[in-house]
Amino acid sequence: MDPDKSTMFAAAALPACLRMPGPGPICIAAQALAGGPKAALRANAGVMLGYIVTLVPVETIRIRALRGLLTHLTTRLLSCGHVVIVARKAQKPLPDERIGLARQFP
Repeated sequence: MDPDKSTMFAAAALPACLRMPGPGPICIAAQALAGGPKAALRANAGVMLGYIVTLVPVETIRIRALRGLLTHLTTRLLSCGHVVIVARKAQKPLPDERIGLARQFP
């Protein structure tokens, strides 16, 4: 295969690929040409129903995954916050009365 011919073919085919509609609009246009406006509306409703049937499970899975991720991140954030609070309390010096030094050294 000649690299120059492949490059020329890709350069010529790329604009055509970017401007061509997908299978849904092609189906609607074909039904409109064959059966008129009512057939086009039925084809459009069918394509939209197909999009919805495909989209609902995908979005449901995405929302469930996002909810699990948010729960995980919230738990991690709260755990880190607790560790920071405990560490700050540990850094504060205790008063002499609490550790018994006041009684030993007057």
